[in-house]
Amino acid sequence: MLDLVRRIPRGSGRPLLRALTCAAAGSVLLACAAAESGTQSAATAQPGETPPAAATLPPPPPMPAKPLQPPAPPLPAAPAANQGLEGYRWQVLTATGPDDRPIPELQPDRHLQIYLQFGPNKRLSITGQCGDMFGAYRIDGDRIEAPDTAQTTVGCLDARASGAATPARVHLSPPFRFALDGEGVRQRLRLTSSDGSRFVLQTTDAVWGARALPLVLEIAPDERNCDDVFGEPRCLWVRRLSTDAQLRPVSDWYRFADAIRDYRHRPGTHEALVLDYYAPPPGSHPMRRGTYLVQRTIPLAGAVAPSAPAHAPDTRDPGKTASAKAVHENR
Repeated sequence: MLDLVRRIPRGSGRPLLRALTCAAAGSVLLACAAAESGTQSAATAQPGETPPAAATLPPPPPMPAKPLQPPAPPLPAAPAANQGLEGYRWQVLTATGPDDRPIPELQPDRHLQIYLQFGPNKRLSITGQCGDMFGAYRIDGDRIEAPDTAQTTVGCLDARASGAATPARVHLSPPFRFALDGEGVRQRLRLTSSDGSRFVLQTTDAVWGARALPLVLEIAPDERNCDDVFGEPRCLWVRRLSTDAQLRPVSDWYRFADAIRDYRHRPGTHEALVLDYYAPPPGSHPMRRGTYLVQRTIPLAGAVAPSAPAHAPDTRDPGKTASAKAVHENR
């Protein structure tokens, strides 16, 4: 700029130099004013407030809301797991005769499992072999007495179960001396029969680490569209029934999207499933689901159940369960 000033004629230099100086000073003042305004705006914005400049930005568009459907009715609480004979289903682990040698006909394997149940109505049942044994029992100290135990004479086509019928009547008949080790579902039951045979039993809940919750589900003949539940195309259409002999409905119909082990639904079949439900252990992953085990199936041919349409998504089904992928097949 000094070179430019030197080249300007002497007579006209003062006005031009004054104009350049004023222009530069004006630019500096504008910059200072802008900086001061920004500082002042930032200073006046309190924590949690939006600065005035940002307040003019349009808000982001809202996410489209997916309509929610009512969930399945909650499961009741599982029974308490305490020590005792009642409330458990006991399975034989080992069977030893009076000569301390194993009784091969009563050893559990994939084809045979013998169970003992001590019901709250003081009824003892011994099942698994051909010819169930049952009768009233009472406890006297460390003795289990059942003087009126009877055995059914129903024929059985299974050779393994037929071979266990007589040894069970001989070696596994009351009275017993018993002892309990441990507590809850992990406890062991030790029985000594009148002929000196010894048995070690554990609860069927031991492998799951929790008490089973009895559950009865009525299964409608037709399934329901279930595309919005983790990509599963079809779901069972169920409602809960009471666990007594009357099988009264205790819930509305809802879609069931959990897996039921050892069960495959046949379209058009109307039935009830008597289940044992095991909740996930405490501290499990949130996506981990409980386990449903089929105990027996009850045909319901005489009742009328609602049928789902063969086509068209059923988006208004009450009781949608946002659970893991349903797999209604044998495992």
